[in-house]
Amino acid sequence: MGLSTVGVMDITQLQIGEIRLGEYLVQIARPTASGWVAGIPPITATITNRRLILVPQTRKPYPPASIPSDHITQAVEMLLGQRRAVQIRLTIDYNLHLFIGWGQGEEFMARLQKMLTPPDQHAYKPVLLPHDLKRLIEEISNL
Repeated sequence: MGLSTVGVMDITQLQIGEIRLGEYLVQIARPTASGWVAGIPPITATITNRRLILVPQTRKPYPPASIPSDHITQAVEMLLGQRRAVQIRLTIDYNLHLFIGWGQGEEFMARLQKMLTPPDQHAYKPVLLPHDLKRLIEEISNL
């Protein structure tokens, strides 16, 4: 195995606590004098609860891009040349434009927004002591 193969495998592996939210086929949208065009090759975009992983679909392995959610400042849905697209603004002052496959745009945006929404640190976490649980079971058993 070459070094690039190992790098490709490592970066696309989910980390401990990371959850895959969705996988989509996208294309880089590039502006030209005649309008927006789709870049080649197509890219598999995997959205997790922590990052966006972009893997080019080519015969020759290329290293994927792994963009942590804290490096994305905003994601905006838009039309580019009559095609549904998403503009992803990065902290490095760069806008990444992606064409999303037909029928996947709303789901892609929903998953991306879920990734960008920080977990609720004040979420309700019920505390049930063992003796209270036993009491509940006994009460239910007596019904």
